[in-house]
Amino acid sequence: MTAQTDTALNVDMLNLECFLVTLLFFVKVCGTAPLNTRIVGGADAQEGSWPWQASLQKSGKHFCGGTLINKDWVMTAAHCAAGLSTTGLLVYLGKRTLIGTNQYEVSRSVSRIISHPKYNSRTIDYDIALMNLKSEVTFTNYIRPVCLASKTSVFPDGTISWISGWGNINYGVSLPSPGVLQEAQVPIVENVRCGTLMKPYSITQNMICAGYAEGGISACQYLFLSVCGRAPLNTRIVGGTNATAGAWPWQVSLQKKSMHFCGGSLVNKDWVVTAAHCFSSTRTAGLLVYFGKQTLSGTNPNEVYRTVSRIIKHPSYNSNTNDYDITLLQLSSSVTFSDYIKPVCLADRASVFPNGTENWITGWGNMASGVSLPSPYVLQEAKVPVVDNPACQKLLQAYNVITARMICAAPLQGGVDTCQGDSGGPMVAKQGDVWVLSGITSWGIGCALPNLPGVYSRVSEFNDWITATIRTNLPGFVTFAPAP
Repeated sequence: MTAQTDTALNVDMLNLECFLVTLLFFVKVCGTAPLNTRIVGGADAQEGSWPWQASLQKSGKHFCGGTLINKDWVMTAAHCAAGLSTTGLLVYLGKRTLIGTNQYEVSRSVSRIISHPKYNSRTIDYDIALMNLKSEVTFTNYIRPVCLASKTSVFPDGTISWISGWGNINYGVSLPSPGVLQEAQVPIVENVRCGTLMKPYSITQNMICAGYAEGGISACQYLFLSVCGRAPLNTRIVGGTNATAGAWPWQVSLQKKSMHFCGGSLVNKDWVVTAAHCFSSTRTAGLLVYFGKQTLSGTNPNEVYRTVSRIIKHPSYNSNTNDYDITLLQLSSSVTFSDYIKPVCLADRASVFPNGTENWITGWGNMASGVSLPSPYVLQEAKVPVVDNPACQKLLQAYNVITARMICAAPLQGGVDTCQGDSGGPMVAKQGDVWVLSGITSWGIGCALPNLPGVYSRVSEFNDWITATIRTNLPGFVTFAPAP
């Protein structure tokens, strides 16, 4: 983006209020929803109730909402636009259900995506973006712009607001087909009180909070997704070996008698996901889970550890075939999130990882078959491409069956792979500015051998089991959809 474009953007943003006030005819149109007669709550929104609601889609999949503000522009969140290309991006308006065609809907492609220049993916401050539509929309009862709050607007504590969208209806619980637009009424929570409730996360003057203290209604998953999958100290673009402190803040070390035996991933403040083959029994005695650890040798300044209250293996785990190779560990006490300790987001059931999709693997396992990591045993990282299941099955057909619960990854020339000691650890892919757990290190033939990719448990296949097991304070589930 050029300096001239930056200046134009700042002027556009600063003058937006003036623009709206000047166009008196437009003010008569914006914010009116002729078909909305509701007074109190509900669940399914009626046709035309929120005519400014937009659905942002790629490859036919909804990934974020947005708001029509005039005939050419849609406003959304910057975290939705991070790393997003306009290629294949469609904005749907007049849509009520995600499944099927709505009689009033139209779609537009996007010519420009402009995120606020001060957007901070670590603090989620200035989380706003504008999308310039390639062609104008025509206003109808079902497609109308919303009015924007002016700089003098005040929203006191308890002010009733409405939220709408197609997000999950509960943590990890997808909106059932046909995916009807949801609506809910929420009161404003003033910033000082919200900041107290949200510690250690900062609530800035650019944010506004809403919801009920007792829970039950919110823009589901936004809060947790503002935390999960974010690695503020991770700035890598390409490979490497030694990981820096805090680069992969969900990585855990499972230890017994001070010996590391498997990896795992933090998914919320109370639960860790790992591989079922790491445990021959469900006895928790002597098991410690370490967080914030960079080196296995010595004490790390950011590390903490927890004991485990329960080990829950998937009931269908088969040690002969390595199918359903997943286990959940419930911690005896919660951990506190920091820059060095954060949960990873989990790939939801709609995620797609095509052949060649870039992923990262991490762990303290052997550097090669029979070759231990040298002291001080620094956490290792490597980039690996996905090998699609049919191709992986051909390569490994002499050894095992690649099921729908598995995902393979490795460069076929060899040289990069997980190895002994990495079991249970994460394989992650980046969606926008969050990291998504695509796989759990499961099994392989040797380590880093040509044409023998590593095999991982496919996390997106276990959403229902994870949700049913954890039940409360569920992890953040994210749909991974690679850019075309």
